[in-house]
Amino acid sequence: MAIVAFVVFTSLCVAGCTSSTNTTSAGQHDAFLEKFLTAYQKEEQQNYSFNESGVKWVNSTTANLQFAYGNGTAGTNMSVIHFKSAQDATSYVNGLNKTGYSLVSTSYNASNASEVSIAYAQAAGHAPAIYKDYEGATIGTLPNITFNTIEQLDDLVVVYTLTPVFTS
Repeated sequence: MAIVAFVVFTSLCVAGCTSSTNTTSAGQHDAFLEKFLTAYQKEEQQNYSFNESGVKWVNSTTANLQFAYGNGTAGTNMSVIHFKSAQDATSYVNGLNKTGYSLVSTSYNASNASEVSIAYAQAAGHAPAIYKDYEGATIGTLPNITFNTIEQLDDLVVVYTLTPVFTS
C-alpha cells in the first residue's frame, strides 16, 4: 500500500510536465535549484537521447522535472526540493514513507556517481557532505518495471521514478 501511495504521490507531483520549456510562476525561483536543474538537464543530454524535457515550478524552492525517452514509453519523473538547511532536508527524508526502500549509500563516490549527484557537485562547486541514496520500491516485472529512488545531497532532496525500456 505504501508503494502505491508513493507512486500516486510522485505521479501527481509530475503530472503535466511534458513541455519542452520551463514553466514559470510569479515570484523568484531559488537560484541554486535553477543551477542544479540546468546542470542535471545537461548531464542527461550528454548521457541519453530524449524526446522531451520539462520543468514545472511548484513554488520558489520546489520543481518537478520530467524526461521522455524513445517513443514515450520510458521516462524519468522527478520532484526536487531545495531546503534552507541540510537538517531540514534530513528531517524531510526521515519523514518519508520508505517502506520497500533500502539505504544503499551514505557516502558520495565520484567514480560511481549518479547523474543527480554529478549535477549537484557541478551546481554547488563541491561534492555533498551529506549523501543518502535510497533505492527500491521496484514495481512490476520485465519489460514493464519501474524503479524509485530518493536521494539527499546536503540541503537538496530528489525523489524520482524511472521507467526504462527493455528490448530483447
